Amino acid sequence: MPQALPITADEERGWFLEFLHALGMDLLIALKILAILAAAWLVERLIYLALRRGYAKRKARGREEFTQYRFMRNAVRTVVVICAFVAVVYTIPALRSFAFTLFAGAGLLVAIIGFAAQKAFSNIISGIFIV
Repeated sequence: MPQALPITADEERGWFLEFLHALGMDLLIALKILAILAAAWLVERLIYLALRRGYAKRKARGREEFTQYRFMRNAVRTVVVICAFVAVVYTIPALRSFAFTLFAGAGLLVAIIGFAAQKAFSNIISGIFIV
């Protein structure tokens, strides 16, 4: 009766690499994506803690501005998520040229909308500074 040979570490890594290649991803790309997501999470948490500490100090002095704190927290979170998404998309070679076209078009669209809504945005910014 033949005995089964033990699986070595190289063989275990081999099936994982084959699995990643079957998905069309290279191990290096997967590690880059994980690093980008970890960095984005870390940046968001550090900024969140700094904002929370600043809010606690202002609240202790009697300047309770929870609305501004929540706005800043959500704005920072949105910027970090968008930057992480763009970095992940640019990391994947198959999506790089498509993403370049998409983001260039989106940038142009944002510029057009920004010029068209300049008066409304100035009122919103003024309202934020008043609060």
